[in-house]
Parts: sequence; structure tokens; C-alpha cells
Amino acid sequence: MLHSEQAHIETPHRKELLLMPKLPMNRYLYVACIAAVCSHFSTSKILRADEVAGRNLAGWKKDLASDNRTVRLRAAKTLGAFGTEAVPTLTELLGDQDVAVQYWAASHLGNIGDAAKSSVRKLKELFDSESQPIRMAVSYALCSIEGVDEWSGPLLEGIESKQREVGCTAADFLARLGPKAKSILGKVEAKHQEYLPNQGDYHIRGSLENAVRDIKNDGLLENHKRPKGGGTPRGKNPGKLKTGPGPRGADQARQRPNVLWISCEDISPNLGCFGDEYASTPNLDQLASQGVRFTQAFTPAGVCAVVRTGIITGMYPISFGGQHMRSVVKFPEEVKPFPVYLREAGYFCTNKAKTDYQSNVDMNATWDRHGGAHSDWRERKTGQPFFSVINLTCSHESQIRHGEKTHAGMLAKLAPEQRHDPDLAAPFLPPIYPNTLEARKDWAWYADNISEMDRQVGEILQRLEDDGLADNTVVIFWSDHGRGLPRGKRWIYDSGVHVPVIVRWPQVMGQGRVNDELVSTEDLTATTLSLAGVKPKDYMQGRVFLGDGKQPEPEMLFYHRDRMDEAYELMRAARTHRFKYIRNYEPERTYAQHIDYMDMMPTLVDLRQMHKDGKLNAVQERFFAERKPIEELYDVVSDPHETRNLAELPEFQSTLTHLRKSLEEWQVEVGDMGMIPEAIMMESLR
Repeated sequence: MLHSEQAHIETPHRKELLLMPKLPMNRYLYVACIAAVCSHFSTSKILRADEVAGRNLAGWKKDLASDNRTVRLRAAKTLGAFGTEAVPTLTELLGDQDVAVQYWAASHLGNIGDAAKSSVRKLKELFDSESQPIRMAVSYALCSIEGVDEWSGPLLEGIESKQREVGCTAADFLARLGPKAKSILGKVEAKHQEYLPNQGDYHIRGSLENAVRDIKNDGLLENHKRPKGGGTPRGKNPGKLKTGPGPRGADQARQRPNVLWISCEDISPNLGCFGDEYASTPNLDQLASQGVRFTQAFTPAGVCAVVRTGIITGMYPISFGGQHMRSVVKFPEEVKPFPVYLREAGYFCTNKAKTDYQSNVDMNATWDRHGGAHSDWRERKTGQPFFSVINLTCSHESQIRHGEKTHAGMLAKLAPEQRHDPDLAAPFLPPIYPNTLEARKDWAWYADNISEMDRQVGEILQRLEDDGLADNTVVIFWSDHGRGLPRGKRWIYDSGVHVPVIVRWPQVMGQGRVNDELVSTEDLTATTLSLAGVKPKDYMQGRVFLGDGKQPEPEMLFYHRDRMDEAYELMRAARTHRFKYIRNYEPERTYAQHIDYMDMMPTLVDLRQMHKDGKLNAVQERFFAERKPIEELYDVVSDPHETRNLAELPEFQSTLTHLRKSLEEWQVEVGDMGMIPEAIMMESLR
């Protein structure tokens, strides 16, 4: 790695940020700088053969002796990036007492392939391990080095499993073998056919589909098309609602205010009040004019269930194993869903209706009312404060690609001037998307869905007003992650984690204010407890960002990306006001992994076809690089779409080092369980 004597570049003071030029949200004028952007793209394995993420092989080997398991596993996971140089060390690690270390070592040796032949004897000694995940990793390595005919048994056994982490892991190893596994393609295809049409676990089905695709290696693309009719609209009419008791006295309400969360799905800050000139969001714009708009609010992950798992516990999901999309884990013994604490303090707590907590939560013990068949706060007792959550789902990713008939039905609810013309969308498309008919239509429908969500927000706020509760209720509006479009949802770029947050607290927070502090949805838990006069639990990892208990703003926020549906991934990130640092622990995987649910998006269909046809520009083509850089660094002020990787530039090495060190310290602090392979982790949690 290049080193610089330059002093650490601190996060710029807000005044300095205000002096920096900003691009309006409706113009992405990047044409003039495309050449400069492209010159800094990096898909190399490492910057220098003897160093990975700031340390040489000997430096990472020292971490293997650490007393901290996160440190040891991070080192074991990193060693594979050294390639053939690491083969002796990886072979030695096959005898480690930690099965997770054994797993990573075998997996790396499989990635290295023929050049790892010296490890074969040790691998064979592990072939009959009692641990199924170890057998699969060793099988993958031996298949890669010696051939599949003799050694593929554990992988074929794995795809028979109904356990998601086992089936997905086995299929992922088969996909990584690619054409080397052609002699067993028929068996893999037969298993895949058992899941069609739409049978069984759809994540295992998607993993098997990826395995078949990669073994065939024929370059064929799925012919996904937007349906003319059909599609399932989200966000049903709540029906007739009950009336409820009137408001409490002002002093009582100030000490223990009502709290209303209005959450929505899959949107970035593409609202009028956040400066988006294509948006039509009058109700949220009015809410912002009555309260505070938080411009630097983020989710710690880029997908709903993982984020909501973090919110209900007040902990980063990687702290207890809840980081993989669509998994079911137990919360730590001392952890309760936080509404339990509010109920113990006398609050009436309701949720309508999405949960997605990735655990078998007792809903009746958590909420006074849950599901869709209730009247929110109106069912409380007289004089009782409430905490209500209303989750709006009409802006979900799936509603961008639903049928023409379904979308027309949604548009009928909007005023004519709120309906977005796809022909006018081109100037608003981020530079990572092609300017195609389908991409423009996706962007227009995304904006339409936000307008419909805004209409529903207006109905909720009017109900609060009609009940005489607007003046003594803290309203918090937030999205569960960024936009449901390619390189948005599921990713930890700002397009996937930067979200709108608006807070209205009459007589307390003022009107029409803007707050630029770094805020995470992980903070919602501790903040809501504090507002209700309940001390946040010591295990909670967010901060209080509102009210008398407000805590200081952190220097940076942290993010994680792990398995997304059927696609395995391992990314961590840290972000200050100015810089975003990303550490790719699996640089051998392309950004453009297939996820069946995601692949149905017309914009991504166009991107894949244009990549195949060689029609993408360099910014868009980067998504299809065969490898990722181990480290990425972006100036998110001058480069908000994170297209220019600064990680290899000498003048940014001190910034890179500081963010890297901070991220590594955070991983240890929270006990990053993402360093444990999912199949190993789930095996130990049972």
C-alpha cells in the first residue's frame, strides 16, 4: 500500500461542508469528468502483492494468535487475498481448533485451485469431519484442486438440505466451481427442478439457479419483462377505524409524549423537502416545514429485515447473528424487543403491520396490538400515552416492476399533476443507470410510488389531527433503507443506506429546521425509550439523538452487508460526513451477482443486456467487474454516487488508514459475527 506522511484529514466542520459546491438532486452532470472517474477504477486483487488492507502476510498471521475471536477470524478471512503466497499458512490452519478458521482456510484453498496442491493431504484428513459445513468447504477445495468426480459428495448432500444456510452454501460452492462441475450438472439441474415452479425455499432455489448458470457458463440471460397486468399492490385500505380517547394534559404529554413512527420501504431522500425537483410529496414537505429534516440519516444495512432486526433489539444484527437476509436466530438472552420496556412503563404499543424481526418474537408480549386489524392508538385507555408504528409498504421495490394495470390503479389515487412522466425522468437518473426507456420508467414509477406513500402519510397525520393529538405527539418518519433499484437496496453505498428522516415535535423542536448530524436508524430504539422516560438498556448500541437525553454526535457511522437472499457477500463500511470507506472481504465476487428477486427489475435487465452487448459506459460497467477492490474510499461530498475510488491515491492514505482502523475497532467492539461463516454460525446457535 502506498503511504503518505500527510496528517489525518479530519471530518470537515459543517461550515466547511456548506462552502463545498453541491450538485442539485435533479442534475447529474458527470459527462465532463467521466474520463477522470474511470481512470481510478480498480478491480485488482491487492494494490501490492505483499500487502492487503494495510498489512503484509506476516502482519495478518500475528492476528491469528489474538485472544479475540473476531480478530482471529478477520485474519483468517483476509489471508485468502494473498493467493498462492498464503497456501502454507492456510494449509496449517486446516488443523486449527476453531471450525470457522478451518472453513475459511479450506474455502480459500478452493479459490486458489491448482496452485494449492500441497494442501491436498491435509484437506483429505478433514473430508470426513463431523461438521457438515467443514465437509462442504473441504469438498469444494478438493473438487477445485483434484476434480469433482471423487470429491463432490458433501456438496451434493448439502443441496439436499432444507436448512437455508446449508443449501445456499452448498449451491454457492458449486457455482464457484463453475464449468469444473459439468460432470455433475445433471444432478444439480435435477435438484433445481424440484424447486420449480416456486416450490420450497426460494433462497435455495435461487442459489441452485446460480449454480446451474455458472456451471453451464453459456452467458444466457433471463428474459424478465414487466407484466402488462397482474402484480400485487401493497398497502391495503385499513378499513373502518375505531374512535379513541382524547388528548392528555399538556404537562403530562410533555413529560411522556406520545410517539408515532411512520416508516416506509425502499426509498432514498427523493422527497421535495430534500431537494428532489422530480418528486411530488406535499404532505411530507409540510411535515418537514413543521419540524426538523435530518439530512445525514442512514441505515446500518441496505435491506429491510436486517435493519428492522437491529431496530427491534437496539443492537447491530452482526452482534448476535441476525445479519443475513431472511434468517431466523435467537436474540441474546438479556435482550427483549424494546416495546416490552415501553409497555412496562405504561405505554400502549401498536404495530401495523410489518415486523421482519428475523426471530421468533412473541408478538402478543411485544405489542398491545399488532397485525392490520386494529385502530392504532385509538384503542388505548383514557390518559394512556402511546407508541404506534405504521409501516407503509406501497413504495416497496416490487411496486416499481408491478403490472401496468396495477400501477394504473395506484395512479388513479393521485392528482394528475403528481403522476410522473417517464419522458421527463432522464435528467434525474443517477449516472450508474443507463438512459433507457425501462430505466426512465422505473424511475418514474419509483417517484409515483413515493407520491402514493406521501398521500397515505397525509391520511395518518390527518387522523392524528382529528383526534386532537398532533400537538402532543412526536412524529418520526423514516425509510427502512435506500431505493429499491440496482446498487441501491441491499448495498451499503449511500444509494442503499441514505434515508429521509423527519421529526415533528411541536413546541419543542421548532419548525422548518435542518439537522446535519450523522444519525442511524439504530438510534431510533434508544431515542424512543428516552423520550418516554425509559433509560435505554446498556446492551443497546445506538445513541439518543432527540430530547433531554440527547447524546453527542459520533464521528462516523458503520455499515454491514452479508448474505442477500441467495447471494453471499461480506462487506463492512465506515462513513464520516465527507468520506466513505468500504472493506470487501470477498473481493473475488463480482458486484453483479445474480439475485432472482432483484434480477426482475427492468433497469437491471437492461444493464445486464447492455453489458453483454458492450454498450455501457465505464461508470456503469464497473458493476460488472469480475473482482472488487479490497478497499474502496469515496469523497461523498464531491462524489455522492460513489463512482471514483480514492483508495489507491497517495493523498488519501491517512484518511484511509484512520477509517480502516476505526472500522476494525468497531467490529471488535460489537463482536462481528459476520466473520463466522453462516453455516458454521447457525450450527453453533442451534
